[in-house]
Amino acid sequence: MTECLRESANKVLDAPQISLANFGAPPSVGLGKGAWVDGFDGAKVVRERLCLDLNPVVAVDRLLGTADDHRALELVPPPIEGLIRRLSNSAQIAVTGRSETQRRFRLCRGAYLAWRAGDAEDGLVTVAGTRSQQASRAFAAEFLAPAEMLRKRAGNAGLTPDEIDALALEFQCDPRVIQNQAWNHRVPLRG
Repeated sequence: MTECLRESANKVLDAPQISLANFGAPPSVGLGKGAWVDGFDGAKVVRERLCLDLNPVVAVDRLLGTADDHRALELVPPPIEGLIRRLSNSAQIAVTGRSETQRRFRLCRGAYLAWRAGDAEDGLVTVAGTRSQQASRAFAAEFLAPAEMLRKRAGNAGLTPDEIDALALEFQCDPRVIQNQAWNHRVPLRG
């Protein structure tokens, strides 16, 4: 595993730098509330500070560039989904993923983890259930499928499975992200 990580670390060095300077200080962690709230609140704060549109494709591309701009990791063992190299005001992130939608989700997670880590702390994007990893999933979900936008699209009738699939194509994310966002934010679903 160590050898795989060493080989993969070189790909992080070639990854484009993502500026974190304008993210500002992360909101304080609320240990009395769920980790997902920290990620959700973090996404709202970053979107507001960077004046990013609710349109998830525009917001994520402006935040990170496209998933194809970032180096894909091939040799990393499955529990690891990405490597983060944190610099003073920026980060370099390389992720695993068969599809662009998977890489976009993991890049958003990496941006959150780099932002929360502080200066010069490297890190991992993993499948672990730690508080920071859970918060990073909520951050990515809110960037890729904003709850407010889902609520507007659902109206009173709710989202059907076909509408979820159509939104996933439009938002360039996995349908499960939209479905989980809807469940977590009490957006009506049908079918």
